[in-house]
Amino acid sequence: MTDDELLETNWGRALVHESGHALMAVLQGIPCHGIFYNKTINKFCVLADVPADFNEYSKKDYLFSMASSAAEKVIYGNLDEEGAKSDRAPFESPGAPPVQETFNEAHDIVASNKRKLKRLVSKLKASCKKVNLNMALLNETVTNSTGHKFGTLLSKEDLEDAVNSK
Repeated sequence: MTDDELLETNWGRALVHESGHALMAVLQGIPCHGIFYNKTINKFCVLADVPADFNEYSKKDYLFSMASSAAEKVIYGNLDEEGAKSDRAPFESPGAPPVQETFNEAHDIVASNKRKLKRLVSKLKASCKKVNLNMALLNETVTNSTGHKFGTLLSKEDLEDAVNSK
């Protein structure tokens, strides 16, 4: 299996998922620090300034949450329900908008920015290839209050450049 095939098989959907979150963060004006690999728990993630308390979510935060599933639908034609569980948690709070309505709006936004989404995914795949698919080799540039170690796949600046370029 080639590196490209291995990358797509093992992490393609996760990279699309996180690219959806990051794309929506930039489009909605949510401060986003980039796309990372959490080395502590071996998982891809986006670090963005969304409220920890779901009761404090605004419309843009709900769109951010649904953008991952919307991105999977745009790229793959379906979504991973299991992978989207945590992204649906905010919708269980009182006053949350309807999940399907928010998904539909997020999907429309992501679909209209499909080229930017693909650009982000391509950049993430290039970052993975740079370290020969060994995420342990990523530069650790960010840590948070959990003490987790994060390897940078796409910095805040590179993310914003990718989304804001024509």
